[in-house]
Amino acid sequence: MHLMDMISVVGVVALVLAVVVAGWLSWTAGRLDRMHLRVAGARSALDAALARRRALALELSGSDVIDPASAMLLADAATRPLDTGPTTEPGSGPTAERTDEHWQRESDLSAVLRAVAAERGASEPAPDDVWSELELVTERVTMARRIHNDLVATTLALRGRRRVRWFRLAGHAPTVDMIAFDDEPSPPQDIDE
Repeated sequence: MHLMDMISVVGVVALVLAVVVAGWLSWTAGRLDRMHLRVAGARSALDAALARRRALALELSGSDVIDPASAMLLADAATRPLDTGPTTEPGSGPTAERTDEHWQRESDLSAVLRAVAAERGASEPAPDDVWSELELVTERVTMARRIHNDLVATTLALRGRRRVRWFRLAGHAPTVDMIAFDDEPSPPQDIDE
């Protein structure tokens, strides 16, 4: 009888240990899934902020606040990222990745916005509604990119853990990537009164 009691105790301990490990792996897989959802949400917020920035840049290019040459440069820079939409790979879904060319064009828009702001600051320091909204949206773009990249770093760190790799807890979720482009806001304008 004594041997049977030991076998049943070992069996119960093994069963409890298996349930604890399965629960831990399930919790890790759920956490990874939530991280992927947060990355997708942050990506959507970044895309929305970039779209708003492009719309405001186009609105500004159509106004008489800036000179015609700057308006043409700004309109071109604001529409060029639209030519490099998401890649259309089979099964890419709604979170399709953008190409490196797209991010380069977003960087080009940032550079044109800074140049136009510097030119405007030298000639006409009066505040304007479009300018103030554009500065606010530009700050939101910077913040949204940083939040996205922080979430990506956390997700990649979790995906890199041994238990995630060994038990394939990421499933078929595509890997997430950092987004890098020039999103520095225009330099602050000194208004001399």
